[in-house]
Amino acid sequence: MKKITLLFTILTASFGFSQNGGDTCGAAVAVTPGSFTQTEITGTGAELGTGVGSAWFVYTPTEDASIVVSSCNGGSDTYLAIGTGTCGSLNLAGSNDDFCSTSEGGSAFASQVSIPVTAGTDYYIEWSNRWSSGPFNWSIEEIACPEVGTVFIEFLTDVSGDFIWSDVGGLSYEWEVQPDGTAQGTVGAPASGSTTTSQFSTGNVLQANTPYDIFIQTNCGSDGTSDYIGPLSFTTNALPPPSNDLLENAIAVVCDGNYTGDTTNANFTETDAPDGFGASNDTANIWYSYTGSGTEEDVTVDLCASGYDTAFIVYTGTSGNLVAVGGNDDNSAVCGAGFRSYGSFISDGSTTYYINVNGYSGTTGLVDMTISCASTTPPPSNDEVGDAVALTLDASVQGTTEGATQDGSQDQPACDPFGSIADVWYTVTLAEEGDLQIVTTISGNSDQANVTVYTSDSGLEEDEVIAFCSDAGAGETISGNLVAGTYYIRVWSDGVASTRTEGTFDIVANFTGLSINDFDNPKLFQYYPNPVKNVLTLNGQRNIESIYIYNMLGQEVMYSQPQALDSQLDMSKLQSGTYFMQVTVGTTIQTVRVIKQ
Repeated sequence: MKKITLLFTILTASFGFSQNGGDTCGAAVAVTPGSFTQTEITGTGAELGTGVGSAWFVYTPTEDASIVVSSCNGGSDTYLAIGTGTCGSLNLAGSNDDFCSTSEGGSAFASQVSIPVTAGTDYYIEWSNRWSSGPFNWSIEEIACPEVGTVFIEFLTDVSGDFIWSDVGGLSYEWEVQPDGTAQGTVGAPASGSTTTSQFSTGNVLQANTPYDIFIQTNCGSDGTSDYIGPLSFTTNALPPPSNDLLENAIAVVCDGNYTGDTTNANFTETDAPDGFGASNDTANIWYSYTGSGTEEDVTVDLCASGYDTAFIVYTGTSGNLVAVGGNDDNSAVCGAGFRSYGSFISDGSTTYYINVNGYSGTTGLVDMTISCASTTPPPSNDEVGDAVALTLDASVQGTTEGATQDGSQDQPACDPFGSIADVWYTVTLAEEGDLQIVTTISGNSDQANVTVYTSDSGLEEDEVIAFCSDAGAGETISGNLVAGTYYIRVWSDGVASTRTEGTFDIVANFTGLSINDFDNPKLFQYYPNPVKNVLTLNGQRNIESIYIYNMLGQEVMYSQPQALDSQLDMSKLQSGTYFMQVTVGTTIQTVRVIKQ
């Protein structure tokens, strides 16, 4: 019976005198525009309605116009029909049941009919007792050009809308769709037009999940136009998520295949899947799957042609229990500028691998992914940190990163946070405190052998001696003061299977033990007091360019760039203990020991 509508037009009137109608059409009581109260249905038969009784009135207009007959404030559940012609054989001109509702301020299930009328024609108004016999109030209003009444959403998609309303008959309508909050008549309306029926369709010109306003005007020809009704607000549907929005619907990919997708309407799924390989699973993602051909192979994921800042992580396992085995976020060495991703993983030939394509910090867009495969290169013996090769101090050894892989449970090196890396491991043990220098030299087809140092075999950033990390892009030389103990050295290349840059290199760990006198060379600068409680003062023979303070693990804890002969360092917030201060005076670097009380 009831309909949900965009707009309810409520006819308001000042009700006048009490008026009962005739029991039959032939006894219809003549009425003119106005208001009537306490009408009751006493008749014994209904001709146009479906009740067992009726109250009849007749209205004869003196000019062509439109009328609105309404019981919206009537106080009873009414049924209304209007006809023309001869009693006993009337032609139905309009009928209604339940136009108004109490939620819009009218009476429960009241009725309203709007029709055009012709001067001199009798219009028979029948109120029938299909639902109630009254009493109720009603009115007749004559309108030169009536406004559109109730507007319904007939059909809505993500890009279009179809709308319909009660037709007055014989008239035309102007309609207009504007962005939400935009005034009617503003140039550039997304959709507008005219119709001779009581409906229109916007066409596929709207944007998904977007609010809009509708305006509609009646055009009565020589009788002019009505005011626009509106704004009537609606919101288009959201676009559906992509077909591979869920892990269970991952699109299967093959070697040498190219695949396009879009994460714009994707959801963030498998939220508990771990991060890894410099990439984070923290935004809208889509899923692909790869199952090998029976033999081990390197599989490369190329997202360089994608339209936004991409990242990907490769998983094995099942929903809610995924393990990261590969991935990348930003490979400028292969893709160039634009933060696209490119990396590889090793397929064992039978396991199904799930490729999660996402974006940086909530970004979404068009995905263009190419899959390529190549025979695997066996990894070096020291591919894992547990198999690290022990270095003998001051003795050079040859190593290689060719075929090396990355352990996804380890953090990226601090100086290479996004690269797709192939790493190998070494250890060095210091019997005493001193200066450790690590040098890698390219000796084969590799173009880089980057280096960093850890205080444990975790491979985590919290155990990395940040000051030692270097990825200048070729052979590296790093040095600094370390206390006695065993250290883990990570050497890596930014290489993937299809663009191999891995290869051989030489590595040597040089060590010089330090005595207390090594820290007391006053030629370049003076520093005091030592031990220091709060402020350390430095006086240089030449400009002091920079000052680095490291803890006993070689981690940088303070930095200053005085560019002056004198400088003061506030060390009050540092914990008590021994620190090393690396001071650059002119072009000379000197390291001294400072005791913090």
